[in-house]
Amino acid sequence: DIEAELGLTREKLVRMALLLGSDYTEGV
Repeated sequence: DIEAELGLTREKLVRMALLLGSDYTEGV
């Protein structure tokens, strides 16, 4: 299902953003 794939992709993007954001904040 396209919707299912988009949902998983969106979730992954959100997780990646949170991980990158936290790492970036810690880096600074």
